Amino acid sequence: MELCRLRIMQVGKGLIMKGIFLPGYACSSYIWEPIKNKINKNFNGKLIDWPKEKTKKYDSINDFVSWVNKEYLYGDNIDYLVGHSMGGLVSLNIAEKTDKIKKVILIESYLYTPSHFFRNIVMGNTSEIIKNNILNMLEKEKDNYSETLKNKLRDINMMSLINKVKCDINLIYGDRGINDKNKIISELKLAPKMLSKLNIRIVKNTCHFPMIENPEETTVILSELLT
Repeated sequence: MELCRLRIMQVGKGLIMKGIFLPGYACSSYIWEPIKNKINKNFNGKLIDWPKEKTKKYDSINDFVSWVNKEYLYGDNIDYLVGHSMGGLVSLNIAEKTDKIKKVILIESYLYTPSHFFRNIVMGNTSEIIKNNILNMLEKEKDNYSETLKNKLRDINMMSLINKVKCDINLIYGDRGINDKNKIISELKLAPKMLSKLNIRIVKNTCHFPMIENPEETTVILSELLT
């Protein structure tokens, strides 16, 4: 895999940040396909796939953190991290270990074991094509990942990282069709003092894959967070 030493580029009077987009457990960069052009052209982002020849032996989040640090982080070359689900937790752990990252954006990532409210994949009215594409990806990828890691992700608590991360922390969640931000935030079980440190955004009519189910609104939110 060709490695890119990404750097901030000066364009006109503004700075364009550069970052990487990380998939979740049993996911691939396919999840970004509906917004891929925006990522490449507007967000200066690089889509990453986990190293399938290694991930079967990765039993902890830190294994993924070490891999990203080794392969993609060189000095000041990365400004932001966007991670989906487990990829968001990897991003948060990377940001906790360095002051180089300016922003992290977690999409459908859970700092605490999620309630049943969040345990769904897609909306009921999502097209069968999209449902099948997502389910086929998950089925295809699952054997490349550790069962030990899967069990750890089901019982997790990363709340303590919030106070340790110095950069902006942004969270994006699907609204499960209820269009009630307060309900969604309450289901996250975050302490009130933590909420003041987090920027939480909601994507309408989506579940665990907002970038696929509602790419337009997801792109608008990313644009607001990354510009």
